[in-house]
Amino acid sequence: MVQISTIGVDNCVKDLTITVDIFLKSTDSEGLVIAIAGGTCSGKSSLAIKLAQSITNASHSTTVLNLDDYYKDYDHPDFPFDAEYRAIYDLPQSYLLAELRRDLKFLLAGKSVKVPTYDKKISKRLKGKKRLVGPSSVIIVEGLFAIVALQKVMCDIITIFIDTDHDIMVKRRLKRDVGSLHKTPEEALAFIVERVDPYFEEYVKPQKFMAKIVLINND
Repeated sequence: MVQISTIGVDNCVKDLTITVDIFLKSTDSEGLVIAIAGGTCSGKSSLAIKLAQSITNASHSTTVLNLDDYYKDYDHPDFPFDAEYRAIYDLPQSYLLAELRRDLKFLLAGKSVKVPTYDKKISKRLKGKKRLVGPSSVIIVEGLFAIVALQKVMCDIITIFIDTDHDIMVKRRLKRDVGSLHKTPEEALAFIVERVDPYFEEYVKPQKFMAKIVLINND
């Protein structure tokens, strides 16, 4: 596989929109999937939103699925914990990936699905709060393990790994966790060092070498 490297979100969005437009106009594909993986706060959600807007503006319907919505509840019997009985969120086993793949297959078959809503503040899905998602020409799946999650799905797919400097990801994560999760800076940094970084190197980063496109995003 020939891997393509690109610098900057805007360049990536522009080039991918052109690629998607050409692909959809020249094939009879049932749908195109774009998987966006990368480390914490590397810019996955931002890229997904901008890409969806750009592809929609090019007259192709687009849906975004967030892998985080498929987290297992923290009290799920199979949720992983470390030796100190602390929840591990950055493992493929932390998600209900079979459920994600099922929903994706339904969407590719032209059927609507009800997607769960996960609340990070309580580490659980919100009961009775699902959003109805309809089929579209392009389905973007973004999350820590988006590439690994879709390995077994037979479909037309573009895989992207966002490569961001560690210091930048840490600064973004600190800002997010202190602001939205109401952690102290010390608590947030300790969480990153002890419970995010080790799993990134072993489980998330290897997807970089599986991706068709590597986006360098240090802006």
